[in-house]
Amino acid sequence: MRRQKNEDDALDALFSRYALALSFFERWVKRGITTEREMESTLKGYGKEGECEQEKLDWLREQIEMRVIGLSWTEWKTPWQSSKDDDVGTVGQLITHLKRVLAEEAKLCNRNELPSKERALVSETALAAECPAPQFKRKTYKSLGTPTVQASQLGDDRIDMSQADLLAAAQKRRGELEAAGEIDWVSDRQPYAVGQGPTPDNNLIGKKLEVRWRYRMIETGEPTYMWCEGEVVKVADGEKDKMSARCKKILPAGAVQIRPVDTVRRRKEQHYTVVAARRKAAAHVSSHLPSLALRLTQ
Repeated sequence: MRRQKNEDDALDALFSRYALALSFFERWVKRGITTEREMESTLKGYGKEGECEQEKLDWLREQIEMRVIGLSWTEWKTPWQSSKDDDVGTVGQLITHLKRVLAEEAKLCNRNELPSKERALVSETALAAECPAPQFKRKTYKSLGTPTVQASQLGDDRIDMSQADLLAAAQKRRGELEAAGEIDWVSDRQPYAVGQGPTPDNNLIGKKLEVRWRYRMIETGEPTYMWCEGEVVKVADGEKDKMSARCKKILPAGAVQIRPVDTVRRRKEQHYTVVAARRKAAAHVSSHLPSLALRLTQ
């Protein structure tokens, strides 16, 4: 029946919304700001007014979507652009909007009505339990005349799902979205703002990073890019460290030497690769499970 198909489609859309909610809720837990001062400090890190506008927009949009999608605060949804108003979706407009969202969040926090970030950080199960589930609004239809017995039975034949079943379906859908490249669980768990990465200093030595490497496919020889995990072995001091013993040029301070592990070819590279230090590093601190990280560094 058409009505049943519509409800099935709506339920499928709910699974996708819940999967995205889990992703954005995890981002809120890991790097959601709480004050205007944090917002101003982060934006200042992207540069002066008029600089890095797209990165500022990306960060502001993510902070807003952490609440709209991750916390299901749909009333705070805002358009990213408008053909009738050029100010809609600009950095200035989104800053004003985010300030209002943060003010409302502070009120809820004072009333202890926010999900607990502390409990959510305990485990993946705890994080999923803290994430508010999106609401499924079932359409109601006006009855025309008196329904027959068969029509009444069909109308009552609805799928009832427990919270546990709904969460399981959402987690499965999240895995499907990750496989499709629409979301990235490693990115979700980063504590850094959009486009930024860890500070390149000696504290990184021994840590694992994921870096976007350029490879050539074995079968075709065509170049391609992939995220590859590697272990940091040295951070240049800017005074005596070089790329190799034969190289005369001194590496800039903060340049990172890593030993990448090729997870596709199952072998270690025989050389170090240098990632020049930048204010907005492309690398992510790896959040893989310990067992996986240990296996990659054997």
